[in-house]
Amino acid sequence: MTISVVICSHNSRLDYLQRVLEALRAQTLPLGDWDLVVVDNASREPLAPRIDLSWHPNGKVARNAVPEAEAALVDARSLGIRETKGPVIVFVDDDNVLAPDYLASAVAISRDWPQLGTWGGGIRLLYEKPELALSPTLQGLLCCREVSAPIWSNVKDHYASTPWGAGMCVRREVAIAHLALLAAEPDRRQLDPIGREMRFGGDTDLVQTGLRQGYGKGLFPSLSLTHLIPARRCDPAFIARALEANGFSAALHGWVDTGEVPPPRTDLRFYLGETLRWFRRNADQRLIARMNRRGHWRAYRTLRGTKPRRAHS
Repeated sequence: MTISVVICSHNSRLDYLQRVLEALRAQTLPLGDWDLVVVDNASREPLAPRIDLSWHPNGKVARNAVPEAEAALVDARSLGIRETKGPVIVFVDDDNVLAPDYLASAVAISRDWPQLGTWGGGIRLLYEKPELALSPTLQGLLCCREVSAPIWSNVKDHYASTPWGAGMCVRREVAIAHLALLAAEPDRRQLDPIGREMRFGGDTDLVQTGLRQGYGKGLFPSLSLTHLIPARRCDPAFIARALEANGFSAALHGWVDTGEVPPPRTDLRFYLGETLRWFRRNADQRLIARMNRRGHWRAYRTLRGTKPRRAHS
């Protein structure tokens, strides 16, 4: 077994999930070289009877049997780590259609770039309703990413080399270390969505676990996937909520790492500068700034005066 695939599914659109599975079935890497676990993350209707994995000799469905309101992405990923065997794990979202050579390329990178603990690739968007496509300013919110050449770094804040959760490849030793970190610092679990609460940052936290182990991170044009975008994710209310969640999650991640969450700036110099910047921004840039700041304020009010839990404290 050279690689494992984990799909985390919570009330997935079955037509999208079928396309994800069909793309996996079409992989050039022989089936005997990889295993597959679809994690049913407390879906209302159990997933196992609704999908066919008989084509894969090492494929199965594992259910995270918790109340739906407690269905956490971090728990689904953790279950997938425990249920697979490969030295590299590829996390595939239930709306990610991999290019046919994705797994073969991931294996080659794991061999040729031993200094990397996590890596990913390019992500293109395929809209259910193309007329609702977001502007280039907002497409990053849907994980759109172009990768024209290999890039890697071991610098935490080098975002251009930081892989995102969609199609992210992780060495097993990094994944196991991350499970231990989650047990020792349980507030890191808040960085991933729980129930209907939108959160971001669990994938970045996993990448940073690799950095703490001495590994780098990277992106490669040989890894390519298509992200299926339903119409609801283009709704202005959804976009605003996601941007606020981004602001909240960024502050939350800082608090988990340092135990501090600074208040948003309110000094005169900030407001003067923000006024000047406001007139230079387009409508989407203004929305991003406003909602990120709202999320930062929500994190500050929620977390100030508290400290993250640590097993050793």
